[in-house]
Amino acid sequence: MLYGFTVPLTPQGKSALASPPPWITRATASSSNIGPILRQLPDNLSVVDVWAGSAELTIPDVRGEDMHSLAPLRVGLGFRLGMSYSVTDLRILKNYVT
Repeated sequence: MLYGFTVPLTPQGKSALASPPPWITRATASSSNIGPILRQLPDNLSVVDVWAGSAELTIPDVRGEDMHSLAPLRVGLGFRLGMSYSVTDLRILKNYVT
C-alpha cells in the first residue's frame, strides 16, 4: 500500500481512479506475461560528481523532423551527477496475478 494519500472507493470497494488497465482481464492476468507492480527498496545510495552551472540546449531544424518545435524558450541551470544504488528488496504494490 502506498503511504501518504488515499484513493476514493465506490460502495463496492473499488477505486474509480486506479482501475486496472483495460488490457488486463481475468483471462490475461493468469498468464506469465502479466505480473505484479513492484516498488524497489534501495540501499547503499551514492551520489557523486555533482555539478551545476549554466546550460545550453540546441535542437537543430532537420528536414522531415519537427523536434525543433519542442525546443524550450529559455534554459536555466544545468545539473549533472552520477548515482548508484543496490536493490535489496521489492514490495508488491498491486498484484494482478490471481
